[in-house]
Amino acid sequence: MLAYHGHFDSLDVFKQLDSDNNGYITADEFQRFFAEDEDLTDTRFDLLISYWTRGSGDRLTYNQWKDGLSSFEGQRSNGNGF
Repeated sequence: MLAYHGHFDSLDVFKQLDSDNNGYITADEFQRFFAEDEDLTDTRFDLLISYWTRGSGDRLTYNQWKDGLSSFEGQRSNGNGF
């Protein structure tokens, strides 16, 4: 997905998701941000956060967010567009 966005900036997206500007993203903030996206209606953002924090929290810092995205960003180099 991120391969289609050559100018993707993880910090800019993090700031957009962090609606209360407190330095971390919660499942509620994810839900509000993606409320209009029909493809993500049933997404369990709490499980995503738990996975990216390795079960150690219910919110993401920027570093955890960037680490979680790194596997997706690395896919740009495979030439498949995935």
